[in-house]
Amino acid sequence: FVDAPSQRRGIGSEVLRRVIDDAAADRRAVVLGVMKRNPAKALYECFGFRVTHEDNYKFYMRREPD
Repeated sequence: FVDAPSQRRGIGSEVLRRVIDDAAADRRAVVLGVMKRNPAKALYECFGFRVTHEDNYKFYMRREPD
């Protein structure tokens, strides 16, 4: 979570890159849940995450290692 005043500065993207890189080093997938109304879902999709399932409130997403 990035506070509103700090959003749109690339902080979330950098954190996501580091998480993905760390997981990839161990050949692990990254999984997350995102609230359906959260616009960050588009960011996750740009990073290669795909929806695996959903419930009434969240999309559950997974990114396989490269």
